[in-house]
Amino acid sequence: MIPFLPRPKACPLERPDALRRRLLLAASGAGAGALLLPLHGCGGGSELLFAPIFVFSYVGVVERRIVSVNFQTTGVSADGASGRFDETQASINIDDPLGADDHRHLLSGDFSNRNLRITVTAPQSPLVARYTGRFLDGDTVEFTPEGPGSAFTVHRNENDRFLPALSGDWVGQDASGQPWRLSLATDPAGNDAKPAVLLVGTEQRGSAAPVPLQGHAAVDSLRLVIQRAGGNVTLDATLTSTGAAPTTTQAINFAGGGSLRRP
Repeated sequence: MIPFLPRPKACPLERPDALRRRLLLAASGAGAGALLLPLHGCGGGSELLFAPIFVFSYVGVVERRIVSVNFQTTGVSADGASGRFDETQASINIDDPLGADDHRHLLSGDFSNRNLRITVTAPQSPLVARYTGRFLDGDTVEFTPEGPGSAFTVHRNENDRFLPALSGDWVGQDASGQPWRLSLATDPAGNDAKPAVLLVGTEQRGSAAPVPLQGHAAVDSLRLVIQRAGGNVTLDATLTSTGAAPTTTQAINFAGGGSLRRP
């Protein structure tokens, strides 16, 4: 849903139909997680105003632990492009699937267009006290620690979606066109059907022997680190589903080329 924004003022020389047209273009181009509004000056220049929508939690993985960020805002500007995070409600949570190291922290900070700054209250590992963040798109935020620590990426989990079951074999072709097979399992085993999961398994390309891998998936994104002969290789992918149940087809499409499906 696109939020209400005050009607921008027209330039003295701007015809009403031209103003109406750029408002329609703004609405039709808005992403699910942000509103992109073209702002035109009377001198003919233009820029894009990025108004993030902090609805639903954002989830990802940091150092083999599930991280979820719940943004609660306050003092938001009229155009929705800037504001602060409510230090009494906004939080960042760590879930350790392999142990009992779960913890929750309040956060404070502010945002302006694509950029964020957050301060974590009494952080525990793997979190640190301060991060800068940036929206890579309307649904994805990349956080970078201010000082030592691990960067991580979180994805907007609209409607609290669960991942499709990833455990099992996936087959297809890699970027070079040779046969490709991934055998995946959640870590711990049987941990499917969650917004984010840790993964382990093996990769086999062509007739080569299988090699180990580990990685994670969050919302509709997947990252694998594969231990190939020449060193570790990191692959990023998007999870897609096509068709209607019960004949839905799941696919893993890799950013560098290649795709996999259920055999």
